[in-house]
Amino acid sequence: MESSLLFAVPLSILPLIYGGIAFLVATRTNAPAKLTFARMVIAALPSLLMLGLFYSLVVRIYWELGTWPPSTIAWMKPNGLSPSMIGHANFVDGCFENWIIFSLIGWPVIFVLVLLIRRLRPLVGYLGVYSFSFVACLIVTQLAPTKFLDWWWD
Repeated sequence: MESSLLFAVPLSILPLIYGGIAFLVATRTNAPAKLTFARMVIAALPSLLMLGLFYSLVVRIYWELGTWPPSTIAWMKPNGLSPSMIGHANFVDGCFENWIIFSLIGWPVIFVLVLLIRRLRPLVGYLGVYSFSFVACLIVTQLAPTKFLDWWWD
């Protein structure tokens, strides 16, 4: 668990700052928008989807192996796991990496665009919702079994 927290905590700091800035700007702009529940769910949807993908992999690995994987990637090939299982793990890993990269690098670009385009300024609060949902998702992923997390972050 400690090793997985070493990855999750630094990944959470920047999005927390992003979210705080977004909500601060949202309260200071001339065109504040009322945050609706439906739009907040849409803003949080990428994080919810990643959480679903992550835990679907957790369950599937345990069902197929009957135990948690060792903390090396080499276990996938020699043990004769199904190609669909390996594909599932690779798909979730790729999606998770792209989601993290977008959340850390793409978010500021979109934030600047939203601030520059006057019609989009009322949406800045939803960028805060996205950032906070990213952090919440990372926290919830830490509830997975320790042996799985050790394998996942390796």
